[in-house]
Amino acid sequence: MTGVDGAAALRDRGRTLDGEGPARGLVSARGLAPEGRAGSEVVKAPALLRPDPRRSLDTRLVLPAAAAWATAALAVGWSGSARAVAALALLAVAIAALVRAARAGRGRHRTRWPRGPTALLATAVLALCVLGSIAAQDTVRHGPAVTAGLDWGGTVTALLRTESEPQPTTTQRDGSPRLRLDATLLEVDVRGEARRARSPVVVLAGARWASLPPGSTVSASVRLVATADGERAVALVLASGDPDVRAPPPSWRAGIVALRDGLRSAVEGLPPHARGLLPGIAVGDDSAVPPALVDAMRAAGLTHLLAVSGAHVAIVVGLVLIGTAGVPRAVRLGVSAVVLAGLVLLVGAEPSVVRAGAMGLVAMLALGLGRRSAAVPALAVAGAVLVLTDPWLARSPGFALSVLATAGIVLWSRPWGEAMAARLGRFAPVAPALAVPLAAQVACLPVLVGLDGGLATYAVLANALVAPVVPPVTVLALLATLVQPVAPLVAHGLLVVAQSGTWWIEAVATRAAALPLARLPWPGGAGGTVLTVGLGAGVWLLVRRGGLSAAAQARLRVWAAPSVLGVLSLVVVLSVLPATRGLVGRIALGSVPAAVPADWRLLQCDVGQGSALLVSAEPDGGPGAAVLVDTGPAGAPVRDCLEAGGVRELAALVLTHADADHVGELGDVLAAVPVRQALVPRALDPRLVRVVGALEEADVPVVAADADTPTLGLGALEVSVLWPTPRAVALRAPPEGDVIGSGEGGLIGGGAVGVVAGSTTGTTAAVGSDEAASSEEEAEGTANELSLSLWISAPELTVLAHGDAGAWAQAGIARQWPALPRPDVLVVAHHGSRDQDEALLSATAGRVSLVSVGAGNDYGHPADDVVARLSQIGMVARTDLCGRISVSARTDGALVVTGCP
Repeated sequence: MTGVDGAAALRDRGRTLDGEGPARGLVSARGLAPEGRAGSEVVKAPALLRPDPRRSLDTRLVLPAAAAWATAALAVGWSGSARAVAALALLAVAIAALVRAARAGRGRHRTRWPRGPTALLATAVLALCVLGSIAAQDTVRHGPAVTAGLDWGGTVTALLRTESEPQPTTTQRDGSPRLRLDATLLEVDVRGEARRARSPVVVLAGARWASLPPGSTVSASVRLVATADGERAVALVLASGDPDVRAPPPSWRAGIVALRDGLRSAVEGLPPHARGLLPGIAVGDDSAVPPALVDAMRAAGLTHLLAVSGAHVAIVVGLVLIGTAGVPRAVRLGVSAVVLAGLVLLVGAEPSVVRAGAMGLVAMLALGLGRRSAAVPALAVAGAVLVLTDPWLARSPGFALSVLATAGIVLWSRPWGEAMAARLGRFAPVAPALAVPLAAQVACLPVLVGLDGGLATYAVLANALVAPVVPPVTVLALLATLVQPVAPLVAHGLLVVAQSGTWWIEAVATRAAALPLARLPWPGGAGGTVLTVGLGAGVWLLVRRGGLSAAAQARLRVWAAPSVLGVLSLVVVLSVLPATRGLVGRIALGSVPAAVPADWRLLQCDVGQGSALLVSAEPDGGPGAAVLVDTGPAGAPVRDCLEAGGVRELAALVLTHADADHVGELGDVLAAVPVRQALVPRALDPRLVRVVGALEEADVPVVAADADTPTLGLGALEVSVLWPTPRAVALRAPPEGDVIGSGEGGLIGGGAVGVVAGSTTGTTAAVGSDEAASSEEEAEGTANELSLSLWISAPELTVLAHGDAGAWAQAGIARQWPALPRPDVLVVAHHGSRDQDEALLSATAGRVSLVSVGAGNDYGHPADDVVARLSQIGMVARTDLCGRISVSARTDGALVVTGCP
């Protein structure tokens, strides 16, 4: 072989799969010779200098980008001092790497810095830039205005600029929707002193905010609640009144709103699937998608179609590039950039849209530099730029799913497609359609199971079936959006054609969701993620074992194969045999309580035959402040429940009535955590006087509450008392009886228990005369019918929590609140006894019904017919079967119940 031929051969071996990058610096007998020079004596290069012909991807930027991502995810939740320490450490690493690289780069034949120190230097510098970005943005985000509003704690006047369309989240007790929207806090007025701000917030408001377009400047009376460290929004804004519009949105935003409204108008008259899916696929507006279809798409793994993502950018920009073929590259890039910017503006600058737009921009820059797109470097650059500009994205599950899906497609779709094609024979053309969704699904699987325990069995098949119709539906819907203002008939025609595609998507989703084993059970949270990664690693080892030594293959057969098969067998058993699944769950839960997820909103404590419910008062749920409804009987492990939930203080302790199984652990609760205030029923019950006395001895302010008590703002919660009404108290109280509560708003204070309708005051005299001191049995009966029933509104769900209200009280609730909506979660009255009002029970059964009851109790709780009625509407979770139960809500509104198999 000649020198030229040898150089050419070695160059070919050094090329990447995309055809670029010949091997540089080939070693010759005369040192480093220019590649391919005639007459050079080329010898075989050392292994470390020879490019690996199997390597087809440039991964040099992956480590710095991953480090930037990790730094942002951690540092947004750190204090300023912790970030300063981290910055000093990173600075030391950067200096050391710089010195090492400079020394290694010296020498006669060394013209480049070594890769190791250089990569470390780039990683440290990028991480330092992320810390600097966080510090600079936090200075503006957490300004004096936000601090003043949070410290005040009461109602303030806020000036806000809306940034998104209001979306319904929950329903208020009068049946009106509760809306959620993103906004920028511009000004806070605390007791007449106004301070300017520029802070991202989340607003929860009433129905009067529904008509506000994005970009509107409004003033309103609000209450600010601090969010957890690391959240994008610095505060949750609870609006208590109607918005006062100070300025309409700018003209360009008004035009975008008009386009989106025009699309919603244009789909009127089309079938339900088209009315919901066409705006959802085109501009991410999924407000009209039928709930049943949302559930089916989630079970089939198709919900990503309703979120504008990189696929939308690829479709739109790809068509632009095809349509501008033959024109100069600069023109093509300019047109693509304008179209991409228009798409982002039309959809709204949501995080998913920003992610997709940034990745499209990087791809176009690579094209502009005259190189074929290197997907992995482009993805790394896009991720690094995003976390630099918005470090709070690093904690977004959507960001992780976007990056992982793109990485999976880049790394695996081509080799997997080729492997499938080799085995499919004449059906080889369908291989890419299967490989792309399979690669994306496998890459996202660890995050998906962490967010929502369970595996969508037919997700790959469903995505492959709908893939052909998604591009035309997207393009037709976007074109209809643009032409609707000037040619509504043309827009309607485009949408009529597009509806055939939405029909197909609905058909695939509903049929996939209805198939047997459509969703396999799988543990959620960090444990589910670790299990998924471990199982994936085991499967990979089994597939790749041909490249291992004989000894390694022997060890693999002994350990990896049985482990993988064992886990898969367990999944099959838990899926196919629900009875076995329930038995296994009960046995496991009997010895080890279920782990409490970090974002829990409700925690039904297992206190035996009694009740104790924790409701997180934090904006995003989880540890911190909470509301405790009842304490359980004496000796109940309610303190363990407080510790499991990470509760540091109680924004309120609600005692629905004075039965021992509801107040027995009051002393232990008061000793465990600080209590800001307590709520008790404004009712006749001598036992309640003793309870109030214990609270006052602990310096806990007590409010005697009834249905006339104003709604209480407790952190991120709004708590309304539905029962008892003042009339019900009057009907149940004897003429000479005493009713707990006096003073403005029912506040009990001053070291004594006040009484209404009585002539004496004071802790001792409050019991009243001998006639008022009724028997224990009569007191319990009255206490049950006058026990508190609460409507609790959290940012993402609603709860109807009963004490021991019986059928008489429940019928009174139905009369008092005829428009009472169905809650997301029902805490069943009186441990599920038969004493229920059938009409109210059917009307208010939640998607989840919680029954706090002791195993093997003597009362027959819960009644079989009550459980059967509730099971027809939603899930019934019982502490006697499940132990401690937690409920949390996902961003799509689905409830996640942990603790019940």
